[in-house]
Amino acid sequence: MAAGDTKSEHKPKPFIGVRFDCCNVYMRIKLNRAGTAFVGWCPRCTKRAEVKVSKSGSKNPFFVAT
Repeated sequence: MAAGDTKSEHKPKPFIGVRFDCCNVYMRIKLNRAGTAFVGWCPRCTKRAEVKVSKSGSKNPFFVAT
């Protein structure tokens, strides 16, 4: 093994892009531990956004929280 290698590979957490209309800011929100929804909060006013994961999925990686 080379220096810095680990036994488990680091896999980045899935995310989606969300524009929070409340404060007109964009942020990435990550998949929760259960893998059932993408959850995040507006960085300015802390309004919560949740996008549930669907079996059929979505081709759109960007959403708007109103």
